[in-house]
Amino acid sequence: MIAHPVIIAVPLLTLAFCLLDRNRQWQDWLVERASFRTAATAAMLARIALQIFGEIDTQIPFVYFQF
Repeated sequence: MIAHPVIIAVPLLTLAFCLLDRNRQWQDWLVERASFRTAATAAMLARIALQIFGEIDTQIPFVYFQF
Protein backbone atom coordinates (compact mmCIF):
# COMPACT_ATOMS: atom_id res chain seq x y z
CA MET A 1 0.00 0.00 0.00
CA ILE A 2 1.42 3.35 -1.04
CA ALA A 3 1.03 6.26 1.37
CA HIS A 4 -0.91 9.31 0.29
CA PRO A 5 1.45 11.98 -1.10
CA VAL A 6 0.41 14.52 1.54
CA ILE A 7 1.44 12.14 4.32
CA ILE A 8 4.93 12.15 2.85
CA ALA A 9 4.99 15.80 1.75
CA VAL A 10 4.01 17.46 5.05
CA PRO A 11 6.87 16.02 7.13
CA LEU A 12 9.36 16.59 4.32
CA LEU A 13 8.29 20.21 3.87
CA THR A 14 8.44 20.75 7.62
CA LEU A 15 11.93 19.29 7.75
CA ALA A 16 13.02 21.43 4.78
CA PHE A 17 11.67 24.56 6.45
CA CYS A 18 13.51 23.74 9.68
CA LEU A 19 16.77 23.08 7.84
CA LEU A 20 16.50 26.24 5.74
CA ASP A 21 15.58 28.40 8.72
CA ARG A 22 18.26 27.20 11.14
CA ASN A 23 18.92 30.71 12.44
CA ARG A 24 15.17 31.28 12.85
CA GLN A 25 15.24 34.36 10.65
CA TRP A 26 11.83 33.68 9.08
CA GLN A 27 10.28 32.67 12.39
CA ASP A 28 11.63 35.76 14.15
CA TRP A 29 10.43 37.99 11.31
CA LEU A 30 6.96 36.47 11.46
CA VAL A 31 6.73 36.90 15.23
CA GLU A 32 8.40 40.30 15.64
CA ARG A 33 7.99 42.31 12.45
CA ALA A 34 5.25 40.86 10.30
CA SER A 35 1.95 42.66 10.10
CA PHE A 36 -1.12 41.13 11.68
CA ARG A 37 -2.50 40.34 8.23
CA THR A 38 0.63 38.39 7.25
CA ALA A 39 0.70 36.45 10.53
CA ALA A 40 -3.02 35.69 10.26
CA THR A 41 -2.57 34.47 6.69
CA ALA A 42 0.29 32.18 7.73
CA ALA A 43 -1.80 30.81 10.61
CA MET A 44 -4.78 30.23 8.33
CA LEU A 45 -2.64 28.40 5.76
CA ALA A 46 -1.22 26.20 8.53
CA ARG A 47 -4.74 25.49 9.77
CA ILE A 48 -5.94 24.53 6.28
CA ALA A 49 -2.93 22.24 5.83
CA LEU A 50 -3.69 20.52 9.15
CA GLN A 51 -7.35 20.14 8.20
CA ILE A 52 -6.46 18.54 4.86
CA PHE A 53 -3.92 16.29 6.57
CA GLY A 54 -6.53 15.21 9.11
CA GLU A 55 -9.17 14.43 6.47
CA ILE A 56 -6.92 11.94 4.70
CA ASP A 57 -7.02 9.55 7.64
CA THR A 58 -10.83 9.53 7.83
CA GLN A 59 -11.12 8.03 4.34
CA ILE A 60 -9.42 4.78 5.36
CA PRO A 61 -12.06 2.27 6.55
CA PHE A 62 -11.57 0.29 9.73
CA VAL A 63 -10.17 -3.12 8.74
CA TYR A 64 -12.14 -5.25 11.22
CA PHE A 65 -15.45 -3.45 10.72
CA GLN A 66 -17.19 -6.47 9.14
CA PHE A 67 -16.03 -9.11 11.63
